[in-house]
Amino acid sequence: MKKQKIIKVGNSYGLLLSKDTLDQMQLKEGDELYTSIHPEIGTMILKSPQALYMTDKKKSVKKWLNEFVKDNNDLLTELSHTQ
Repeated sequence: MKKQKIIKVGNSYGLLLSKDTLDQMQLKEGDELYTSIHPEIGTMILKSPQALYMTDKKKSVKKWLNEFVKDNNDLLTELSHTQ
């Protein structure tokens, strides 16, 4: 995570991104970035809108997995001892 400063550009605002940041994100001048305000994470700057979808999907899968492990703890413990 890198800290970026917001600057005023005419009647708008912008971010200055270092060359290293652009290289890491595989971006160049003229490429588009997307911003999203996520209720739990806050504001995000994304290379593609699919990144937000994947973040939400990962959370739902993790929640499902945690519930599955909790609900099936006895069975999973028994299976782990059969090897």
